[in-house]
Amino acid sequence: PFALGPGEFITGVVPNLYRHPAPTSRPVVAVHANLPGVWEGYREVGRIFDDQVLYTLGNHWLDNVSHPCLREPALFAIRYESSGGVSHILNPDLAGRYQVHTTDQGHCLADCRSATTTPSIHTVRCAGTPQPENRA
Repeated sequence: PFALGPGEFITGVVPNLYRHPAPTSRPVVAVHANLPGVWEGYREVGRIFDDQVLYTLGNHWLDNVSHPCLREPALFAIRYESSGGVSHILNPDLAGRYQVHTTDQGHCLADCRSATTTPSIHTVRCAGTPQPENRA
């Protein structure tokens, strides 16, 4: 499909690729997902570490959380900011078909992704993870 000639190749940078935490990495956000019709309630689907750039949810094998019910690749992304905040990003190609609603519920954020033609597809909660105390 790309009509590459001999010796030609394509490379790409995948910002959500995160193989594993380094020895000095620390978890900063626990990601919980509710996928109606797939499982009941929320399940922890992963953690974001302080040295991780992006965490994506979608139906593609490159997404950190991949499930066919999510229907789109990189449907939703979570970015941990060095300031300690969390950014919630809808795939810009899907802006007309999905919406993100963010609500602060105590110490966690709840985000509902909804298709404009169907009710809620799934919700994601992000909660800060407790950090071990430094004991000198």
